[in-house]
Amino acid sequence: MNTKSLFGTLRLRPAGPQLRYMGVALFNTAFGYSLYSISLILFGPLNYLYSLLFAHLVSTTVAFFLYRSFVFVVSGMILKDYSRFQAVYLLALVANGFLLELIVRNSAVGPYYGQAICLVVVAVFSYLAHKHFSFRRSASK
Repeated sequence: MNTKSLFGTLRLRPAGPQLRYMGVALFNTAFGYSLYSISLILFGPLNYLYSLLFAHLVSTTVAFFLYRSFVFVVSGMILKDYSRFQAVYLLALVANGFLLELIVRNSAVGPYYGQAICLVVVAVFSYLAHKHFSFRRSASK
């Protein structure tokens, strides 16, 4: 049995965009948190905001190319798309930084657990912002 007939018989299709979005988001969250953790080790735990910035810049750039090529499958206007994408994540970064600073300075929670808490809040914000701003299309399209 050749591969084509196997796939034709099983009617395998790529996952829908929502499932691909979630897959990329889960991967990117794990990737970004790993970068954050590694950079805490490299920069020291007192430099948690520098670690956050480093992890943010790398992981959002990776996420952009994954969303662009795997989830939304678009081409052209790369700088415009990247600018809008980063605008959402810039707001998320600022909110994350303030929340992380608030948690670390005003509780017994350290930067590792503090960032884990922030991830939940920022993930919800990012999803809604991308859905209603970054990748929003007019009703006529």
